[in-house]
Amino acid sequence: MGFGPRFIGWVRMLYAGAYSCVRVNGFLSGPVEQLGGVRQGCPLSPLLYVLFMEPFAELVRRDPGVDGVRLPGAAGEVLKIQQYADDTTLFVSSVRSLGRIRALTDLFGAGTGSRVNMAKSSVLFCGSWTEDIGDSGGFAVCEGGMKILGVRFWARGSAAQNWEARLALVRSRLGVWSRRQLSLTGKVVVVRSVLLPLLLHLAYVFPVPARAKLALTRAVFRFLWGGRYEYVSRELMYAPVAGGGRGVPRVPLKLDALYASFASKTVLERAPHKCFFLARFYLAGFRHLEALTHGAPGGR
Repeated sequence: MGFGPRFIGWVRMLYAGAYSCVRVNGFLSGPVEQLGGVRQGCPLSPLLYVLFMEPFAELVRRDPGVDGVRLPGAAGEVLKIQQYADDTTLFVSSVRSLGRIRALTDLFGAGTGSRVNMAKSSVLFCGSWTEDIGDSGGFAVCEGGMKILGVRFWARGSAAQNWEARLALVRSRLGVWSRRQLSLTGKVVVVRSVLLPLLLHLAYVFPVPARAKLALTRAVFRFLWGGRYEYVSRELMYAPVAGGGRGVPRVPLKLDALYASFASKTVLERAPHKCFFLARFYLAGFRHLEALTHGAPGGR
């Protein structure tokens, strides 16, 4: 990977003479020498694993038998593989490539001793797939949504289905908190510290659909007022406490801002990621919409 002898020496020094102890019923065993791998919780572990998996990623990227997926607006740029720690997602556009992927995983496993957990691996066919899917390279065909880093993906309608599921979770959590005798200020704290964290991760992946925005706003104010009449306008509730309001977060606006800022940051990064082209494609839609509405009364 191009690391110099000094850096390699530092890593070797960190693991020289490393040992572990086992705690059983409050008692520590004697030292057990660390002959392979790394100790549990070692901060170097994920970095070393990235280096370990990079040869497999290069195998996939350079193999002409893996066709990948062409990205929109990328002048022919192809996406074949994405990895996060030990989670690997492959993108192909033919059944033939699935068989080639299986051959590459077997080759990498023969050289490293690692192997694919077939029980946790599956194939999801998306878009206008026309080939016979009888042969999926030995991988199971995903019947429901495929879960990748906590987010489920379906062949179609992934954003709507994910947000529907998250809305159900929001209603459930707010229902539990509504049974407690909380002040209005306490309920605003719950919205900030309990509700928003449930939504942030998904907000980086999918923009919030219009129906979900309405449902979120309705759920928040139903919780704040206990399902009764709203005695104070929502605009005043949104206002900061110093301005006479209650500081209720504008949840849909905050989630929109997170998604847009993440896309903008991806486009502006010096070392473009594959997501660069998708983010630029997404932001170009806003520029096109602005060009159509600019100058029209109320258009913006």
